[in-house]
Amino acid sequence: MWRTDGIVVGMRILPYERFTIQSPLPVDELTHRLRSGVAPVRFSLRRPAQPFQGSVHGDRFVIHRVLGYRNSFRPEITGRVVPAGGGSTIEVSMALHPVILAFMGFWLTIAALVFVGFGIAVVSRAANARDVGVFPFLFLPFGLAVCTIGFRIEANRTKQALYRLVGAVAA
Repeated sequence: MWRTDGIVVGMRILPYERFTIQSPLPVDELTHRLRSGVAPVRFSLRRPAQPFQGSVHGDRFVIHRVLGYRNSFRPEITGRVVPAGGGSTIEVSMALHPVILAFMGFWLTIAALVFVGFGIAVVSRAANARDVGVFPFLFLPFGLAVCTIGFRIEANRTKQALYRLVGAVAA
């Protein structure tokens, strides 16, 4: 669940993560480190030397980790660097790419409709449970599992790479 001013808004079905990184460095130094570790997005067969691709504008950034392989569930990272006491705080959000969110929304809607439809058919005895099989009932959890596992694996790696980039130690 997530909160807005202390009110529980709802429960997230698709993966999402929000965290902060504390640093003794000033905002200017952290944004400099981000800029030096983020390559502009280019469509090329060669991997950039930097660990991230995206953009850094002022104290805000939108980036993703450079992978040597394809993972559609790679987290898209948005964040901003804000002054905090004698140092800075980086506020980070990781979520699925909007196109993947739309696809998974479609997938999960169809999966839920199939799940409910076959469930009603079996309960009302309009269909025999042996004829229906287990496939329709695995469609929904399979979609959620693939999405969550793919995101979680990359989110952990991405978080560690981001900590290394800004010179912070993970808590």
